Amino acid sequence: MSKTTLSTARVTTPEATDRPGIAPDAQMTDKTAAELRTLCEELGEEFDMALTEAQARDRIAALQGGV
Repeated sequence: MSKTTLSTARVTTPEATDRPGIAPDAQMTDKTAAELRTLCEELGEEFDMALTEAQARDRIAALQGGV
């Protein structure tokens, strides 16, 4: 069985750009970056510091199995 890796491409789903209280282009916060970095390290995935806050939250949900 091969390992499935999630794309590190920027997320362009409506959820990533339409989050209440988060501007679509808002920079990822330090807290979100730390959470995402930890998940990426644990799962052997690439960490992308260039993601927006909304994109990073979507990526975290995907890595946690929520998407």
